[in-house]
Amino acid sequence: MTFGDSDDFAVILAADDNFTKYISNETVRSFVISQYTTATPGTVTVTKGTVNLPYYLETGADWSTQPFESGSTSLAIVTNTITDNEAEQTHFAEQLVSYNIDPTEFFADPASKLQDILGRTFTKVDGSRYDTDRIITQYSPVPVVKSVEAVNFLLYTPTNPTGALDGLVIYQHGITSAKENSYFFANNLVANNYAVIAIDAPIHGERSLDDQRSANTNVLAYMNLSVLPVARDNIRQSMLDLITLRMALGTTQAAGGLNTTPLAVLPSLATTPPSFIGHSLGGILGVPTVAQANRTLNSAADAFFSFKNASFVNAGGQISNLLLGSEAFGPVVTHNVALAAGIGYDTFVAGCGTPGETDYEKNCLEAFEADDPSNYSKLLSTNAQFGFAAQTF
Repeated sequence: MTFGDSDDFAVILAADDNFTKYISNETVRSFVISQYTTATPGTVTVTKGTVNLPYYLETGADWSTQPFESGSTSLAIVTNTITDNEAEQTHFAEQLVSYNIDPTEFFADPASKLQDILGRTFTKVDGSRYDTDRIITQYSPVPVVKSVEAVNFLLYTPTNPTGALDGLVIYQHGITSAKENSYFFANNLVANNYAVIAIDAPIHGERSLDDQRSANTNVLAYMNLSVLPVARDNIRQSMLDLITLRMALGTTQAAGGLNTTPLAVLPSLATTPPSFIGHSLGGILGVPTVAQANRTLNSAADAFFSFKNASFVNAGGQISNLLLGSEAFGPVVTHNVALAAGIGYDTFVAGCGTPGETDYEKNCLEAFEADDPSNYSKLLSTNAQFGFAAQTF
């Protein structure tokens, strides 16, 4: 983690163009600043910085089509290939030896050697690779790191702390929003002696790949309806970011890296774990994040991952059905699914409006339903099939 310059809440917000780009307009920004300077002037310090997070998704041409790839050959594929095939088993054993892995131990318990084969390439007798697809399964569960991203954060702390802070809050924003959403409420938590840190979710805010490949411009950039495994892994990436941020805070503190920062008065995160607040998508991400982070590994590791408590605001489960029932996103999802469903909707929409107009999807769907009484049941059937497929992923 790196910590940049710190300044007063009003000064930082006034100069933060991300607020007007991703959150709201100049009028709203001025209002937020005036509320702060009137009620609690000079009490909140904002620090900008970065945290290095492993990124398991693509950022190039395959960003919307390539899901996570396993960092190891599938143990299931290996054992299936070498079983009852002496030549393949001998060849595989020779490769294990070249990587200083004991073949006897591997054959006795392949799962125990999973960490040793991570990043290794194994070939069959004919020279072809094992497991060219590298799909994430229980037999190859660890994704390969495609890059390490310097992810920007916003940190809010008391300007003149009178003692130790009561704790730290990690905040995650909702879909199509950004970390700058935290300007609306962080000062309330700081007034209660808490620090607040926020990062953008993948493909949001400053982590947008560009102005077009951004959930702030097009929600489908994150909510990928065309390639559901990528949509699933956008969520996985988001979870892993939050877990790694939690770990980075603890390890940085343990190494003394917070001693010269506004978090110098933060109590030990090993004994006073942080809290989590997630809004909407942030809450959806937060449920599995906190559940996984609080699973017991061992006493040494647990201290760097655990959360003390969590608040999931306007969150929900069964994401596909949640989206289909959403007033904001339901028409977008139904419209895009229907376009590829072969029910005639793709030709019908040519005359129902202009893409990008307010309520375009909603108006097209309503016109399609009114055109033929049977179209409503077609849309319901299409949504049911999509919802089942999406939730399965």
